[in-house]
Amino acid sequence: MPIFIATSPHPKCVTVDTPAGTFLDIVYKTPDVATNDKKRDRKGADTVISVHQPEDPDRDGGGPHKKKHQPHKKVNNKITNQSGKISHKVELDGPVQVCIFSHAAHAKNPVRLGFQIMEGLGDNEKDAENNEKEVKDHITRLYIHVTELTNVIGGVLREADYAKEREIEFHSLSQNMHAASQWWPIVHIFVLLLTGFTQASHMVRFFKSKRLV
Repeated sequence: MPIFIATSPHPKCVTVDTPAGTFLDIVYKTPDVATNDKKRDRKGADTVISVHQPEDPDRDGGGPHKKKHQPHKKVNNKITNQSGKISHKVELDGPVQVCIFSHAAHAKNPVRLGFQIMEGLGDNEKDAENNEKEVKDHITRLYIHVTELTNVIGGVLREADYAKEREIEFHSLSQNMHAASQWWPIVHIFVLLLTGFTQASHMVRFFKSKRLV
């Protein structure tokens, strides 16, 4: 952004030729603007940006019956911040003059001023931008819902995997218990047979020792 030094309240102006309905964004930068109300000039803010359309004799073409347009009312924007943006809608075809000046500027008190003019967004473009934002917001919300659903599904799958592992452990334990239950009766029968054989042998020896047999 070009910055110049103002040494008098005389305005510095830029003229642009633009069709009606165009939105102009005036981006300004005034590092020396007075932000304290007590330091401002009595006329209002120290720095002012004015926008107006001077009378253009060629706006409606030639001919004896051409209608003469009055110059568009000047719009003064008082600057209270050191930087910002002003939006202006062009009402008529033709040149638009944008000026900036400071009441406090003089040779002993130079003031730094700067601005540049850019074409802004019109109603249709703003609507398109809003629609794009709505679509992006919708996609963002959809992405959040999909992410939440993915997390839920992931949790369900993890629970299923954990339950499967527990089932495998339980199945293995059941098989071990079943195998143990198969061997236990055999061991029990073997112990009973061994006990019976031992008791019979003891009784035979007892009868023989008493000469009862």
